[in-house]
Amino acid sequence: MASNLIGVLVPRLPVSGTSPTNSATGPTHWPRDCAPAALVIGDAHLDGAALDLPALRNTPFVLVNRRTNAGHASVTCDDRLGGRLVAEHLLALGHRSVGVIAGRPFASTGTDRTEGFVERYREAGLPLPERRVVHSAFDTAGGHEAARALLAAPEDRPTALFAVNDFAAIGAAGAARDLGLTLGRDLALAGFADTALAAQLPLPLTSVHSPMAEERVGRRRRWAMPWSRAASRWVRLPVER
Repeated sequence: MASNLIGVLVPRLPVSGTSPTNSATGPTHWPRDCAPAALVIGDAHLDGAALDLPALRNTPFVLVNRRTNAGHASVTCDDRLGGRLVAEHLLALGHRSVGVIAGRPFASTGTDRTEGFVERYREAGLPLPERRVVHSAFDTAGGHEAARALLAAPEDRPTALFAVNDFAAIGAAGAARDLGLTLGRDLALAGFADTALAAQLPLPLTSVHSPMAEERVGRRRRWAMPWSRAASRWVRLPVER
């Protein structure tokens, strides 16, 4: 029997670190007589495989901050446009040699932001070599490791990096420091999400402003939640640089 409750599934938090990790697992069944009437799910892989669980087959749900290639109902920011905005900013500053800390390849946030960025550089006649797109965890450790890989060779070092979230960008800033590089002089760095933490760095981080980070976004827009499976759709909220 379904209840009148709306459930919320969120990403698992790591034991240590600064950012949620992406999870592919979900519930296999609901407690007796406590099945929610609907679900808001804060995590999913692009293939949507984990959403084909018995517990979800008869429960309307909407994804928040993630989409799938299977067309599940979702609410995200316009991640692809955000990546393009970062590219346009760096192009305007004259950066022709750039790199991307692309996040996990199974997450739509990283994939769409990277595709938008790479697409805009390709349109400008500056296609990115594969070695300049490095996948990583979304946390500071992942950003640090990816930035070290991108910046390791002085003779082939990009002048700017785009990290697909602010936590990875903060890790990249640490890697630049370790290599003796000064942000704003030796290296430009941009993130995504415009988190409060990024604004408190010694040199505030350039970041795409995402409405998904605003606690009040649900109240302000109500998101027009696309609960119906029959009317499955993708709601994209605007971003700003």
